[in-house]
Amino acid sequence: LIDLASQNESNPVTFYYSCRSQEFLAFADVLEKITAAKPNIKIIVLIKNGNLPSSKELYYKNGEINSQLVADVVNSQPANTDYYLCGPAGFMNSI
Repeated sequence: LIDLASQNESNPVTFYYSCRSQEFLAFADVLEKITAAKPNIKIIVLIKNGNLPSSKELYYKNGEINSQLVADVVNSQPANTDYYLCGPAGFMNSI
């Protein structure tokens, strides 16, 4: 995402980031800087447990990335959209 943000790219990007709780949220300051500087990049942070932080740059929601969310996102986008998933083995196997 940092590399993408450093390019002169204007295509819309939606980045989903999931963590167990606010305590596990890493790089929030970096993510906020990216969205502040790049209006084509939208970041949605899904938090499985606990309270949601507030931010004018990031979109916080309760939940997690799962196969249903992936299907919903894919079904709502044009056919030529690119998708990238990464995470630990357990996550990748569940998707």
